Amino acid sequence: MTHHWILWQGSEADHWQWCLPGADGRFECPVQSGSLATAANMIGDQCAHLLLRSEQLLLTTTSINARNRKQVMAALPFRLEEQLAVSPEQLHLASRKSDHKGEYRVAIINRQLLRDLLERMTQSRIRLAGVFADVEAMPAMETGIALLVDKARVLVRPGAGLSDEVGFAATTATTGPLLALMNNQQGTAADRSETTLYTTGDPDPELLRSLSLAKEQSRSITQPLELLARGLDADRAINLLQGNFKSYVRNKQTPKIPALTLGLLLILLTVQATVLWLGIRHLENELSSAENHLNQTHQRQFGVDFPADNFRQSVLDRLAQRGSRSAEHRDAEFLEHLARIIRQMPSTLTLDQIDYSPSSLKLVIRSPNLANAETFQQRLRSARIAADITITDRRKDQVSLTLTVHES
Repeated sequence: MTHHWILWQGSEADHWQWCLPGADGRFECPVQSGSLATAANMIGDQCAHLLLRSEQLLLTTTSINARNRKQVMAALPFRLEEQLAVSPEQLHLASRKSDHKGEYRVAIINRQLLRDLLERMTQSRIRLAGVFADVEAMPAMETGIALLVDKARVLVRPGAGLSDEVGFAATTATTGPLLALMNNQQGTAADRSETTLYTTGDPDPELLRSLSLAKEQSRSITQPLELLARGLDADRAINLLQGNFKSYVRNKQTPKIPALTLGLLLILLTVQATVLWLGIRHLENELSSAENHLNQTHQRQFGVDFPADNFRQSVLDRLAQRGSRSAEHRDAEFLEHLARIIRQMPSTLTLDQIDYSPSSLKLVIRSPNLANAETFQQRLRSARIAADITITDRRKDQVSLTLTVHES
């Protein structure tokens, strides 16, 4: 299973949280918080799952008799017409088949809101594999209800065996009445003994009373995002990247090499090939001169030319092999160093110049700030690349660096 970064949209305009869960249940990167630019620098070229606050969309269910997904998408606006407060053209509808035959779980969000958010991801160079409502990342329960207190809001996810209703988000003041209304609509009261409340620290007694829960039913957690990151099942949640928004999916992690870098590599390879060709021609000329001298000496001594056909070819082959092996070894070593470094470069850095000699490799790099340069240096250390980074020029919106690679 592929593990992606989890990026969570906070309640403030530019407040985000992110983390990277590992395969063993631990976190390769613990929960961090800050601006979207900082998150983009840490995530780099890896894919991310974006969690939206559930207040920004509507989760519901509907029954549709359709043979394929195209028919499902065509029928959704008519089936949900009574639940839509605005024209369907202003909304984006995403769906996923539920465990019940003929039923679909649907997520509805303002089309322009989603497009603006995805454009911000694109501008920040964050590669998305999926976009989900944060309530769908809550731990799934067979019965009972899972609740998560996130400051002044509560995420509510009913168990699959308890109700066909999907989860929702509400304020702490309205969660109790909403749960009671949901139970009354079902015609039976939910078994509150199986309800679990997740909170950071000790739960508020008033909140427990409003939810009719005992303190033993609460579980203390360190970070809400850690719970959501472990609970997200991308194969069962509704991915909003459907229809016209499917183009924002970036599953394949193809490394991006700047055009300038490719041009420099082509020029360098051309120069190396020219030097190698000139070296071989020089060896051929020296061998031809030596052969003429040998012929003249042999002619004076024996009166006939020296029988040098096989000798000449064998010597020429040896010299050519020696020269080509040396050049190929140097080229391979240089390209290997350069490729390893480029793979570690954040996408915000720009490679301006390459200075290469048989004994050294130096790169001149531009960075928008020192934080990106420090991120690059940390990646090099993690990849065990011995290199020194020297700041050669520092301006308000740009830092010039010189990277010197040492022989390993």
